[in-house]
Parts: sequence; C-alpha cells; structure tokens
Amino acid sequence: MGGYLFFYPYIASLELLVGVKQPPFTAHAWLQSGDLILNDAKRAVEDYSVILRFEK
Repeated sequence: MGGYLFFYPYIASLELLVGVKQPPFTAHAWLQSGDLILNDAKRAVEDYSVILRFEK
C-alpha cells in the first residue's frame, strides 16, 4: 500500500493487483503500470490469479 501511495501522483495508469494461488494457499499484492510490474519480478507474480484490481 505504501508503494501505491508513493507512485500515485507520478504514474497515470497505476494499478494495485492482489492475486492468489494454491496449494498451499498464498496471496500476494503488486503494482503495475500497463504491462510493467513496478515492485516485483514477473516470475514472482506470474503464477497468481488476480482477484482484485484497484485502478487509479
């Protein structure tokens, strides 16, 4: 959430995504601008299914 608030004034297409995967159940959140992942590596989020997307 801190990253979202930091980037909010500077990036027009900012998104906060929340994803889940199993087994075992895990959840993860990351920031994106278009196809660019801002605070993580693509390999760290590619196995997650997005369940929430907060767009600017």
